[in-house]
Amino acid sequence: MIALAFLNFFLADARDGLGPFLDGFLATRGWSPFTLGIIATMGGLLGMAATPFFGALVDKSTRKRLLIVCPIVLVTAAALWTLIAPNPISVFGGQALTAVVGAVIGPAVMGLSLGLVGERVPIRLRVTKSGTTQAMSPRWRQSSWPA
Repeated sequence: MIALAFLNFFLADARDGLGPFLDGFLATRGWSPFTLGIIATMGGLLGMAATPFFGALVDKSTRKRLLIVCPIVLVTAAALWTLIAPNPISVFGGQALTAVVGAVIGPAVMGLSLGLVGERVPIRLRVTKSGTTQAMSPRWRQSSWPA
């Protein structure tokens, strides 16, 4: 359980890639605030759209640790790509990749956590479907993937 706490602590930085530092970096390179806003919005929308699908993937997977390690490697590669060549293709591509693969880390950590603690967690605190159905309507939950 201590290892899981350390994992969560260090994932806070790894999951978001460059995060807020990207705006400052690109602003010094002459990027406009409008373009920076478009990049942030695009990343948020892509991450939001990808999370339910990756939640389903995590629910079906038996290799949750691999679903944590691979996205961290990809987010790191995307961040390095963005820093090495800060042109529109690398920035938009890197942020899109970061948003999409970053969306798998949360459900994977939740699935791994639930696998470690199992039934010891009270029912009211459990997250079903890796948290992806919590914000959805009851009708969607009933028609969703089997548990």
